[in-house]
Amino acid sequence: MSWGFWRSLEYFNLFFDDEMFLFTVSETNRYTESFFEDAELTPASRALKWKNTDIGEMKRFLFLLLLQGVVLKPVEKWFW
Repeated sequence: MSWGFWRSLEYFNLFFDDEMFLFTVSETNRYTESFFEDAELTPASRALKWKNTDIGEMKRFLFLLLLQGVVLKPVEKWFW
Protein backbone atom coordinates (compact mmCIF):
# COMPACT_ATOMS: atom_id res chain seq x y z
CA MET A 1 0.00 0.00 0.00
CA SER A 2 1.13 3.52 -0.64
CA TRP A 3 2.78 5.79 1.90
CA GLY A 4 -0.21 8.16 1.70
CA PHE A 5 -2.57 5.43 2.88
CA TRP A 6 -0.46 4.64 5.94
CA ARG A 7 -0.09 8.35 6.74
CA SER A 8 -3.88 8.77 6.56
CA LEU A 9 -4.32 5.76 8.84
CA GLU A 10 -1.97 7.34 11.40
CA TYR A 11 -4.09 10.51 11.45
CA PHE A 12 -7.26 8.44 11.79
CA ASN A 13 -5.77 6.60 14.77
CA LEU A 14 -4.95 9.90 16.47
CA PHE A 15 -8.65 10.75 16.61
CA PHE A 16 -10.11 7.27 16.98
CA ASP A 17 -7.89 5.17 19.24
CA ASP A 18 -8.63 1.65 20.50
CA GLU A 19 -9.76 3.01 23.87
CA MET A 20 -12.52 5.02 22.17
CA PHE A 21 -13.58 2.00 20.12
CA LEU A 22 -13.53 -0.25 23.19
CA PHE A 23 -15.81 2.20 25.02
CA THR A 24 -18.18 2.46 22.03
CA VAL A 25 -18.36 -1.32 21.63
CA SER A 26 -18.92 -1.82 25.35
CA GLU A 27 -21.72 0.74 25.50
CA THR A 28 -23.36 -0.56 22.30
CA ASN A 29 -23.43 -4.10 23.67
CA ARG A 30 -24.65 -2.89 27.07
CA TYR A 31 -27.46 -0.89 25.44
CA THR A 32 -28.67 -3.85 23.39
CA GLU A 33 -28.72 -6.08 26.47
CA SER A 34 -30.96 -3.59 28.27
CA PHE A 35 -33.10 -3.21 25.12
CA PHE A 36 -33.72 -6.96 24.93
CA GLU A 37 -34.68 -7.10 28.61
CA ASP A 38 -37.54 -4.66 28.03
CA ALA A 39 -38.51 -5.48 24.44
CA GLU A 40 -41.48 -7.57 23.44
CA LEU A 41 -40.19 -9.16 20.25
CA THR A 42 -42.08 -11.37 17.86
CA PRO A 43 -40.48 -14.65 16.79
CA ALA A 44 -39.83 -13.13 13.34
CA SER A 45 -38.02 -10.07 14.72
CA ARG A 46 -34.66 -9.25 13.11
CA ALA A 47 -33.44 -8.16 16.53
CA LEU A 48 -33.26 -11.80 17.59
CA LYS A 49 -30.35 -12.24 15.16
CA TRP A 50 -28.27 -9.66 17.06
CA LYS A 51 -24.72 -10.66 17.98
CA ASN A 52 -22.49 -8.53 20.20
CA THR A 53 -20.28 -6.23 18.19
CA ASP A 54 -16.50 -5.97 18.42
CA ILE A 55 -13.81 -3.38 17.71
CA GLY A 56 -13.20 -4.60 14.14
CA GLU A 57 -16.87 -4.35 13.23
CA MET A 58 -17.17 -0.90 14.83
CA LYS A 59 -14.14 0.35 12.87
CA ARG A 60 -15.65 -0.92 9.62
CA PHE A 61 -18.97 0.75 10.45
CA LEU A 62 -17.29 4.10 11.17
CA PHE A 63 -15.25 3.79 7.98
CA LEU A 64 -18.44 3.30 5.96
CA LEU A 65 -20.03 6.33 7.60
CA LEU A 66 -16.97 8.47 6.76
CA LEU A 67 -16.90 7.08 3.23
CA GLN A 68 -20.48 8.22 2.69
CA GLY A 69 -19.21 11.79 2.90
CA VAL A 70 -16.69 11.15 0.11
CA VAL A 71 -18.49 8.78 -2.26
CA LEU A 72 -21.82 10.32 -3.13
CA LYS A 73 -24.81 8.16 -3.99
CA PRO A 74 -28.28 9.46 -4.93
CA VAL A 75 -29.97 7.16 -2.38
CA GLU A 76 -28.62 6.33 1.09
CA LYS A 77 -29.73 2.70 0.94
CA TRP A 78 -27.26 2.13 -1.93
CA PHE A 79 -24.47 2.22 0.68
CA TRP A 80 -25.91 -0.77 2.53
